Amino acid sequence: MTNTTNIRDEDLIHYIASELNGCASFGAIVLNKVLYYSDNLHYLKFGRSISSFKYVNRDFGPTPEPVEFFAAQRNLIKEGKIKEEIHNGIVRNKKKIVALKPSSKQLFSADELKTIDEVIADFKTQTAYELSVKSHAELGWQLTKVGEEIPFNAFLLNVPELNEEDYIWAADE
Repeated sequence: MTNTTNIRDEDLIHYIASELNGCASFGAIVLNKVLYYSDNLHYLKFGRSISSFKYVNRDFGPTPEPVEFFAAQRNLIKEGKIKEEIHNGIVRNKKKIVALKPSSKQLFSADELKTIDEVIADFKTQTAYELSVKSHAELGWQLTKVGEEIPFNAFLLNVPELNEEDYIWAADE
């Protein structure tokens, strides 16, 4: 790990890669979406993200800020924890992230792991294209320009309006 990366960020990337090893759709785009939604859903539930990544608007949807993300990824490759493979695709090449060693969960709380695992379970069967379409529907992505940071509180714009059932539930608490 260097000064420009965070060990938790590296462990998060490694954990996701380990959990999705062998998944046909898992590549760089899916990794970016799992990171983005894990951090944002955790922020929505607990008021803080899991990683220290900032997210920016990119053509295929939100991604971690590239300098931070690629520094963490390079460190994981250098440490022999993951490797990147390029697979030829019909339209474009696909970058696959392959975990080479088991990942560590020790830096994450039970709540953080639950959030990450829920996102992985939801996204495991979706393609990079489907997840890009989903992320393009997010108001935070729509309201920013390519390269601009998407603040975590922008994810709150996607929360559906409360209905009568929500008000009844809240009154019972």
